[in-house]
Amino acid sequence: MSSRRGFRIRLQRGNQRLTLQGWARDLSESGLGAFVAEVLVVGELVTLEIPLEDSERTSDPSESCSRIGNRVRISVHGIER
Repeated sequence: MSSRRGFRIRLQRGNQRLTLQGWARDLSESGLGAFVAEVLVVGELVTLEIPLEDSERTSDPSESCSRIGNRVRISVHGIER
């Protein structure tokens, strides 16, 4: 079993800027299946911040694709460092 990886989700809803916490085990270049305590709306544009080795972190434009309860499939649109 692969280890859990924590990350942040940044998004804007109306006038509010939100930062949410989540974790995932299945992370790939095209996206991830994540558990997020807050509700993400399907189709909502978000930015994933995923910590990497040596204190680096990615900041990737992404989109919430599907949701069942707190499990969300997020598609990554591009990978940046």
